[in-house]
Amino acid sequence: METSDTAILLAGFGAPERPGDVDEFLRRVASGRDIPAARLREAAEHYREVGSSPYNASVRAQAEALGGELSRRGLELPFYVGMRNWNPSLLTTIRKMATDGVRRAALIIMAPHSGPESTERYQTAIAEALRLVGPGAPALVPVAPWHAERGFVQAIVERISELLAHRESYGPAEAAWIFTAHSIPLRAANRSPYVTEYNETVGRVAAELGIQEPILAFQSRSGHRNTRWLEPDVRDALKEAAARGKRAAVVTPVGFVNENVELLYDLDTEAARVARAAGLRMLRTKTVGDHPRFVSMLADLVDKALSLGISV
Repeated sequence: METSDTAILLAGFGAPERPGDVDEFLRRVASGRDIPAARLREAAEHYREVGSSPYNASVRAQAEALGGELSRRGLELPFYVGMRNWNPSLLTTIRKMATDGVRRAALIIMAPHSGPESTERYQTAIAEALRLVGPGAPALVPVAPWHAERGFVQAIVERISELLAHRESYGPAEAAWIFTAHSIPLRAANRSPYVTEYNETVGRVAAELGIQEPILAFQSRSGHRNTRWLEPDVRDALKEAAARGKRAAVVTPVGFVNENVELLYDLDTEAARVARAAGLRMLRTKTVGDHPRFVSMLADLVDKALSLGISV
């Protein structure tokens, strides 16, 4: 396959890398969305409490690992990273791709589950960037959905195994297996495959591990409190697990593929505080990040997408 004008584009959410960037980042996140000012102030405090976000570095590491995997397969493809809410923006990145002579690129949106609050926002931002770049913009070829792909599932399973390898073991009646994804408004969930895909991911992970009663929870809601959101919130799921006599909870954020402040604060700080107050030991699984199984799966999808050549 001729690759001189072919590339890979990873589209990420983005995150501020310095404390002084937080307010501008949140302004971009909130643009065109009905997010209460109080919630934005809370989020700003979370970023400042946690410090710098690992998100951007994680996406760059994924891109480099993917480039290396494809190179081992004989495909020398340049990779680009564009962020929906930070720098380099999708517009800046796609403009650079055009300047570099890229005519076609595999598009990977770094969100595993499809919905109006996740993948559709990326698609809207990408479409606007393509419009602004104009006729010289590269054709973007989306990779196939991967929420139930074996490589993604196996990477999650192995992250859980890594977490538990040197920990005290708990019997089936002692531990709760709680999975999380970003909560979205119920009305948005009802018109998308978001919850179905989330269920499929958890179902496959649970089957691999022999988990009989996985708990699907949600986290990090960001809108008005009088709006109905997907539930249960992970904090409520932890309290319920404690009330049922569980001694520990393994919390696995399968709706996220990169470490970020929503995990470092909402899970590692806030949910962990709730668990301690309830007398529950909480163990949190890392995201797949640049896990070799996940990267290998992405390489397979890139190869297939570019062979098919179906552009958006």
